[in-house]
Amino acid sequence: MKFHHVALVVSDIAKSSKIIKSDLKIIKTGKIYKDKIIGVKLRFLDLNDNTKLELIQPLNNKSPINKFLEKKNTSNIHHLAYTCKDLDKTCNNLRKKGYGFLTNFLDVKAFMYIRAIFLLSPLNFIVELIEE
Repeated sequence: MKFHHVALVVSDIAKSSKIIKSDLKIIKTGKIYKDKIIGVKLRFLDLNDNTKLELIQPLNNKSPINKFLEKKNTSNIHHLAYTCKDLDKTCNNLRKKGYGFLTNFLDVKAFMYIRAIFLLSPLNFIVELIEE
């Protein structure tokens, strides 16, 4: 697996993008994607050291991501994302290590409909796996 990005849940992508741009050196701002299947808007920001940030905004109050914004005194970090060559094999290996599956396989619009999946680690943080 290779590290890909850190995802942050935000209430307003445009406003959050401006704040991050003023605080960090952003070399590229991606377009905003609306994914009605997942119920979110998202945008990628490339930092100067090839690290990516993903900003995720719920499309409405029914979005499962909205729960992150409702919680008080918690981090807005949603997940760590990794790419892998064989998604099925990686999932099977992680299942044996105690990872739980939060979603079925998804065809993610922002990745040109490449398969991805969200898992819960044994340390209780979310991991996104993206098929290369």
